Amino acid sequence: MVLIFLEIEYPRVSPLEIKANRRSNATFQCSHTKSIVTWTFENGPLPHNAHVDITKSSRLNTFYLTIHNVDETNVGSYTCTYINKQYQITFYEVARLELSTKYRTLFSSNEVTMDMITGT
Repeated sequence: MVLIFLEIEYPRVSPLEIKANRRSNATFQCSHTKSIVTWTFENGPLPHNAHVDITKSSRLNTFYLTIHNVDETNVGSYTCTYINKQYQITFYEVARLELSTKYRTLFSSNEVTMDMITGT
């Protein structure tokens, strides 16, 4: 009987979730020590448009996925995948992009008026 031990190392994605404001940029990072990784969106190819950019770190096997000018079409799951070709094993980690629900209050019901300050 022959035992084979595989060193299993999943790609590491950070952060696992981003809540981005509309028209802002969101960047995920995926690292794997042994090889090149690929990114997919909603289990399919990344959109081919100006919104998506992939760059690689010059020192490590770290790949950055940046979504520019985030809008509703970018919301969803982004998967970083590494395939071990020798053993035909696929490893992956999923990150999620959401639109932020935060909003900035322009006016408040607690505004102070000059009448309140001067007592008139």
